[in-house]
Amino acid sequence: MKKWTFVFIFFLLALFHDLLIGWVAGILLEKKLTDLFGMPVQIQGLRVDFFKGCIKASRVTFRNPPDFSQRPHLDIEGLQFDIRWRALCDRRVDIDTVHLNRPFYLIERIPTRETPRNNVKTWYRRIKARKSARPPAGTPSGLKKWQVSVKKFVLHEGTFIFDDVSGRQRRTFVFQKFEGALSDFTWPASPPPSVLKQKVVLQGFFGDQKPAPFWIRGNANFSTSQVSFRLDGEIEEGDLVEQKSLWEGLPVEIQRGTFDLKLRTICLRKQFYSHSYLTLKSVKVAAGSSPTDKIWGMPVSVLLTLLENEKRIYLKVPVHGDISDPQFEFWRAFREAFQESLKQRAQGGIKLIVETPAKLAGQIGKIMPWDNLKIAKSSFLKQPITFPGWKQKSN
Repeated sequence: MKKWTFVFIFFLLALFHDLLIGWVAGILLEKKLTDLFGMPVQIQGLRVDFFKGCIKASRVTFRNPPDFSQRPHLDIEGLQFDIRWRALCDRRVDIDTVHLNRPFYLIERIPTRETPRNNVKTWYRRIKARKSARPPAGTPSGLKKWQVSVKKFVLHEGTFIFDDVSGRQRRTFVFQKFEGALSDFTWPASPPPSVLKQKVVLQGFFGDQKPAPFWIRGNANFSTSQVSFRLDGEIEEGDLVEQKSLWEGLPVEIQRGTFDLKLRTICLRKQFYSHSYLTLKSVKVAAGSSPTDKIWGMPVSVLLTLLENEKRIYLKVPVHGDISDPQFEFWRAFREAFQESLKQRAQGGIKLIVETPAKLAGQIGKIMPWDNLKIAKSSFLKQPITFPGWKQKSN
């Protein structure tokens, strides 16, 4: 009888070992991550298969820091990756592919008495404060620091939301149903910041009420304090009404219209530059709620006529700044550059600003330090973007 009891227990352990190990590991990980990030972390359905080196979780949730909304900061409805156990003995975490199913990532920006705060900077400061409060652990002599290497992150049906309620007009940007990948991630970063080994591909839909197709691709080096990247992107048939904060401060109320955006960006050691080629189409506007006679030294009616009479309005929108500067905000800088370009366009006597892509690229090359970046396997940018269920558009 005892023999069969032992066999039965061994059979259960062999059958459900991944669940038992995962249950114990999940409790320890939740406590460790909660203490590290200063926000509640929940891990559901963790399973660890020691024989195959496979780790799965049905859900991973990072709650928002206090003072922010009850929505999660990060929520993943399915996580899976394979790990090489032997590499752990050499203080390395080697992972081939991490699959993230329906990742939801939320950045919130709220007003305070002094300056607006966002949830990312809040928990980042708490991590630094916790580390500085603890005595330095140090690495025992003869042992090297831990290294993390992930060949590829794959995102399935992701959602990214930036919600800013700190200004006079609420700004919400939604990227949804996106598929993407980030490859060749290492931490700490071994190459110099200007060597862009990581490959980035994203495509999905931009907007909440009327989603418009978008894509982003390029190279980056995110795993370093001196962030560098080169990313190009496009949005087609975006809804201007959803982006009405673009017109903030102008005596104009946008009622209808779409836009196409071609964006080329470069960031070299946190110094950010971008040139956008923005096309406004079928715009319908009215005078704003705060009527005024003139804007930019001309009657408001001239601006309204320009916007409504032209089927397409072409604008160049350059933006540059230091992303480590707390005062630098891409959207605010983009809005200011957009309004300045619109001002020049209107003051030019309804003269369209039209530049061919080749000429625009030449102008960007003169002001951006392209030669300082070394992009590994630059032919990557020439490869088509393909995802299951996505009809690839021709360039």
